Amino acid sequence: MRKLVFVLAAFAAAFSFAVAAVPAGADPGNGAVVVNDLACFVFLPPVIGSTTDSHTVVTPSGNTVLICHFDLVNPTGEALVFDNFLCGTLIGATTDSKFVLSASGQGTLTCHINGQT
Repeated sequence: MRKLVFVLAAFAAAFSFAVAAVPAGADPGNGAVVVNDLACFVFLPPVIGSTTDSHTVVTPSGNTVLICHFDLVNPTGEALVFDNFLCGTLIGATTDSKFVLSASGQGTLTCHINGQT
């Protein structure tokens, strides 16, 4: 059974807004687009939770990194690490992913999406 992480639909609205907010005359193809505070949801049993403490960078070539920070209840009381699970965003999906959760419940999700090669 594959584990799955979703970045919620707020990503599309925030990303569209960030691109539309580029001033007239600026060429967004020459620099990265940075979007903060997107909704992230993690479902990696026994860990389930959501946050808007996130940071996304999309380069002109489409390479993307998504980082979300969580403050969750860790039901195991032990540090947990999940690697290479399906991380889905509206830009694309990847298994180049990692989720680390401390014993105290501080979690970090990182997903890398490769754009054009």
